[in-house]
Amino acid sequence: MAGATTPDLTIEAVAADDAGWYDCVVSNPAGSTTSGVGIVDVIAAPHFTDDPRSTTVALGASLHLEARAEGGQITYQWRKDGTPVVDATDDYYDVEAVTAGDLGQYDVVATNRAGTATSAPAVVTLETPDTPDTPVAGGAGCGGCNGGDAASTIPGTSIALAVLAGLALLSRRRTV
Repeated sequence: MAGATTPDLTIEAVAADDAGWYDCVVSNPAGSTTSGVGIVDVIAAPHFTDDPRSTTVALGASLHLEARAEGGQITYQWRKDGTPVVDATDDYYDVEAVTAGDLGQYDVVATNRAGTATSAPAVVTLETPDTPDTPVAGGAGCGGCNGGDAASTIPGTSIALAVLAGLALLSRRRTV
């Protein structure tokens, strides 16, 4: 570095381009020697380059969320509905078999010595079965009918209509 002639080097207002390997050459009339290398790593506050994505899952299915942050030496902590998830400290979060308790809003907090960033939220919702669009025969029902859904049946057969309220399944049979 031009003008650096003292045993100490001070860099005011460190910037990203100050990162690198530094050594010092000491010389006098008898000769010169070079110090060992000192490495300067400039750590930027984390920022997300990829946020987790909202998804719809079936109960019992697997769930995979991932996010990516830049900034160096980052640690991660996943949160569900604002509460830290135990042992969820990678840039991804997996659930082997989803239960109702896994549904909700997830985000991940990235932290390093320079700061903290929180990802955009990802909402994990329950997948509902498709409504059949063909006549239902032999006493079968529409299975996952929700408000506004429709099912067809043949006169003289029965149809089961189910309303999903939370995760409770209510059913009533009526012969048409």
